[in-house]
Amino acid sequence: MSYINVDLDYFDHPKTKRLVGLLGVGAELLPIRLWAYTGKYHPRTGIITGYAPQEVEIFVGWKGKPGKMVAALLKVGFVELVGTPKCLKIHDWKTTQGHLWSLKIRNKKIALSRWEKLRRTMEERKSTVDTSGTNLVCQDPNPGMPPGPGPAQAQPIPKHKPEPRPSQEPGTETARVVASDKTEGRPGICDYRYQDGARCSADREPGAIFCRHHIEKRREEKAGGKRVGGWKSSAEIAEEGFRIPGQ
Repeated sequence: MSYINVDLDYFDHPKTKRLVGLLGVGAELLPIRLWAYTGKYHPRTGIITGYAPQEVEIFVGWKGKPGKMVAALLKVGFVELVGTPKCLKIHDWKTTQGHLWSLKIRNKKIALSRWEKLRRTMEERKSTVDTSGTNLVCQDPNPGMPPGPGPAQAQPIPKHKPEPRPSQEPGTETARVVASDKTEGRPGICDYRYQDGARCSADREPGAIFCRHHIEKRREEKAGGKRVGGWKSSAEIAEEGFRIPGQ
């Protein structure tokens, strides 16, 4: 942070007392405001050039008669003329406030050094990417190791495909009737139960709960009034070429 030097005896200095006598109470602040303005915009030489006296008075907040403030500063010795009235020099600027220019140079060097460091850092990051676009910094340090477990991916829910309905051919009405029987059911396998407790392992007919063979047998049993599931034993059915579980 930049700052200006103000002598501890400034308010009791003869120049300050004379300035207050010429301009009135509060005039002791005018030189301080002029030093602050010069330190901000003309810190190197302390010379304010190219401005009319009235403009300089506006810079420091003078509200009195135009030209009176600059004349009083020149009279008591706070400022000096350099050639023309539009070129004012602060008295002993480099001795009292010369540090402002040194601080500005130092801060500029610090800023340039900071930006240079940032530029080198960015270039180093770019150099970590090879010509193929692969980030060398992010490559696996142990390429031979198997990859660790990743987050579980949601499996798509398979769409339900309804079973095809049986055709309206003669003799298939019995299959639809049998399919309404209340049995335990095994997906895709015939649900016919024999007297000894075994079940048929043949594939079901589409839309039914029995295979083609047992659909016909059930139709005969229902037509003859026999007990369901008791027309033949598993041994007799096995002789006809049907696979029985466990045999």
